[in-house]
Amino acid sequence: MSKLILKSILFIIGLPIVLNSYNIKILYQINKIKGEIKNIEIENDYKKKKLYNNSTMQKIIRNAQILGFTTPEPHTIVMLDKKNINNARAKTDLLAKKTTSNNFKAEGNI
Repeated sequence: MSKLILKSILFIIGLPIVLNSYNIKILYQINKIKGEIKNIEIENDYKKKKLYNNSTMQKIIRNAQILGFTTPEPHTIVMLDKKNINNARAKTDLLAKKTTSNNFKAEGNI
């Protein structure tokens, strides 16, 4: 009977030690994943900032002008291809590419 009592005492003492070591392992994994999440959030913020910096209206207009697009003069008629018009964007200001004549023609998706 003393062996049964000894085993019971070892079980009662050993169980918290085993559970504690398991908890430490889980806490280590949680902290590792929290660190990975923080790194991903930092990278995401950096990419958002880079995207916002590259999508300012001045940069878009400058890039469009480099590609040959210009803002039409007032009272200029701009011909649009119906197949290239995106309804959501059709209501906004447009840039048009100047053709060889004095007319403007929109190119690409608007």
